[in-house]
Amino acid sequence: MLKLLKKINISLTLSVFLAITGISVMLVFFLDYHLYESFLGVDMEVLSKYGSFIAGTIGPIFSLVGFILIYETIKWQRKLFERQQFEVKFFEMMKYHRENVELLRHKDPASEELITKKGREVFIALYQQCNQLQKEVMQLLPKGVEQSEKEYHELTLNITYLIFHFGLQEHGEEALVSILNKYVPHQAEHLITELKKKRSKYNAEVPFYVGHQSKLGNYFRHLYHTIKYVDQTKFLTEDEKQSFIKMLRAQFTTYEQAIIFYNAMSVLGKKWRENRWIEKYELIKNIPPKFLGEIDPKEFFEMRFEYEGL
Repeated sequence: MLKLLKKINISLTLSVFLAITGISVMLVFFLDYHLYESFLGVDMEVLSKYGSFIAGTIGPIFSLVGFILIYETIKWQRKLFERQQFEVKFFEMMKYHRENVELLRHKDPASEELITKKGREVFIALYQQCNQLQKEVMQLLPKGVEQSEKEYHELTLNITYLIFHFGLQEHGEEALVSILNKYVPHQAEHLITELKKKRSKYNAEVPFYVGHQSKLGNYFRHLYHTIKYVDQTKFLTEDEKQSFIKMLRAQFTTYEQAIIFYNAMSVLGKKWRENRWIEKYELIKNIPPKFLGEIDPKEFFEMRFEYEGL
């Protein structure tokens, strides 16, 4: 923004300087001829010839300069308008993000009473549930002999989030089995059967892992498009993009960042990794060590975390 205003001020300053220069020259010769009776010794006949020469040659040049300055001013005004439009839309999208979070509701399956979490506290419950599910998935799917630690964690994180997202409701079980069979053939049905044994404390007929597609689907779509909007705005510098995303990231709680990590590690959130936005904009930089159990986000994302500077 400052760079843009500086360029506009340079154009305006140059325009004013040229105008003052032209007026000053005309005044000098006007006063010389009419008030001081050629005190400066200027031959007005010669001056007339010079005037004709200037009018025919220098005049058009000054006209061209004036046109260029007007064009540059209009161009920068248009860019300033585009910048203002961008900021209006960005802050509106940030407002929608806050509203999406405030509208979240979650029935806590770990409570014997039917307690509904609201707003940001929903992410605390979701983090706890997803973290617990990750541990259970790792118990049911032991590491293969030929698997590296990173490959094993990638697999179990993907399986965990898919179950966490779609849930273990009867009506969606067949579709979930079909999806999981792509990653753990011949183990999906057993995995789901075992996890379904865990029921909500407030209602034994409701599975503990009921799914959060309706809650998080809209949340992640909007978050993705907000970051995409900033990242693909061509007139922003990289520092400016970082600054805008930092304002957005400041709204994320640590628990929210944990859910963003889990989403990014699944096939549902692969675009986060493909675009490298997690690293570029440090979207999960506030996750502390051991916050995700034995899973270390640094294993998957090359970025500096906040705790490393302490």
